[in-house]
Amino acid sequence: MTPEYRHNGPTPTERIADYLDSRADRFAKESSSDARIRANALRVEASNIRAGLIEG
Repeated sequence: MTPEYRHNGPTPTERIADYLDSRADRFAKESSSDARIRANALRVEASNIRAGLIEG
C-alpha cells in the first residue's frame, strides 16, 4: 500500500491570487490615482484567478 501525500496549504493559483491581493492593498494605500487604478487591476486579476478564468 502506498501512502497518500496531501497538501494542506493553498494551491499555487491561490497563492498567486493572495500575492496579487496583497500588492493591491499596498497600492491602494497610496494617494495617486495611478496607484489606485493599478490596485483595482490587480484585484480584478486575483478574482479572475480565483474564479478559474485563468489557469495556473
